[in-house]
Amino acid sequence: MTSSSETYPSKPWRVLAIAGVVELALLGALGWWPGATFPWMGLLIFGGAFAAYAVGASQILQTRGGRLYIWGIAIAMRLVLLPLTPELSDDIYRYLWDGEVQLAGINPYRYAPAAIELSEIRTVYQGLINNPGVPTIYPPLAQLAFLSIALAGGAVLQAKLLWLGLDLGTAWLLGRVASITGRSRRLTQMLYLWSPLLVVEVAWSGHLEPLGLFALVLVILVILLARAPLSAGAATRRWCMAPG
Repeated sequence: MTSSSETYPSKPWRVLAIAGVVELALLGALGWWPGATFPWMGLLIFGGAFAAYAVGASQILQTRGGRLYIWGIAIAMRLVLLPLTPELSDDIYRYLWDGEVQLAGINPYRYAPAAIELSEIRTVYQGLINNPGVPTIYPPLAQLAFLSIALAGGAVLQAKLLWLGLDLGTAWLLGRVASITGRSRRLTQMLYLWSPLLVVEVAWSGHLEPLGLFALVLVILVILLARAPLSAGAATRRWCMAPG
């Protein structure tokens, strides 16, 4: 007969596992079920995904292992929304346009999409570009990313795949930062990877936030790694100078 002390650790793990599956199912329904329209039904399903996310986060520190499960559910959440046409935002079409303009050898900051100087550039998403009378507002690093998307084919899928690659890379970097600073690597990565808002914005809407997040966390990690040898050296000097 198994004692209660032996069975207890498995209960948080079961709750965490169920929470991940529930969140995955709700995000899938949000994207694929025709009845999941905003505001009411869509917000209800979205709120349920956040509830499952919170339940999972509340249990993870009481479990051991499960890192592959956390990543597996996170990747599944993104894959289920990846094929969807962006619906909650049209920003991705501006990203693609800026890339095409650069590919034509034109400075994207110079003309707005509706400018007559760009009349020879035509794309299948021409009518979906937001604020066509306003030149681009995106910074140089983003423009380099847009150009790389254009070079890879200039489609929504290529843009999403780039953002998702940076998104998962950011999660890996956050795990390194958590380890160096003495925080839970699993909790840190789970809080990032399972965030319903992040998943929807990146995998469905194709927003570029992972580009800035990746750069920010990379800088933080480099600073932490650079300070580590200095801290070790200072500790060694203090030990050598201590009396006795």
